[in-house]
Amino acid sequence: MCLIIHKPTGRAVCPDFLANAWRRNGHGWGIVTWDADGHPQARRGMRLPELLAQAAALDPEAPALLHLRQATVGAVNLAMVHPFEVRPGLWLMHNGSIGSLRPRHGHHSDTAELARLLADLLAGQTDAQARATLRSEGFARLIGPLIHGSMVLLLDRDGVVRLGREWHRVAADEWWPSMHGIEVSNARTWRPHCPQRWRQLWTDLRWQARHWRYKLAPT
Repeated sequence: MCLIIHKPTGRAVCPDFLANAWRRNGHGWGIVTWDADGHPQARRGMRLPELLAQAAALDPEAPALLHLRQATVGAVNLAMVHPFEVRPGLWLMHNGSIGSLRPRHGHHSDTAELARLLADLLAGQTDAQARATLRSEGFARLIGPLIHGSMVLLLDRDGVVRLGREWHRVAADEWWPSMHGIEVSNARTWRPHCPQRWRQLWTDLRWQARHWRYKLAPT
């Protein structure tokens, strides 16, 4: 399972959070931002230092989507790193597994296959028609059963279409204040790290140790 991070306007993504998540999602990274004309721009790479440098250079006053891949299907290479370009101006990010999709090529991922199917579905439409299709109730009903349990993001000049699973907001007991409220696609592929949580854990362990010393003491 991968991890998607939504960086909203006015926020930055903590580099320690990225390094933490990379330990479980270290098979490539991708970032989507929007240029001054509203067109989505994608960057991808395979190494953590590149990701940290790109994340540090993000405009804090502009939104961005970051994807860290954990390969479950398909090869570990740059071609399988998210986002996938469905068609010019439309990008796809995915978190989860689509077991019913069998890629045509053995080294491709289920997400790559989904991108190919969506490209076929939207073929022949103008950009405006494609953007309207993605936001239609019929499209959501068509794709919903296929991606059940997953999160799919489709990114174009009108913003982001999210299908499937809801976002998880990083809570105060999960990370340092810099990440509180930032949305991530799951809470399982990164390890919570907060001083309050560790202090509570240490307190609980000390209490249990004293309890067992009392229980085992000779009478």
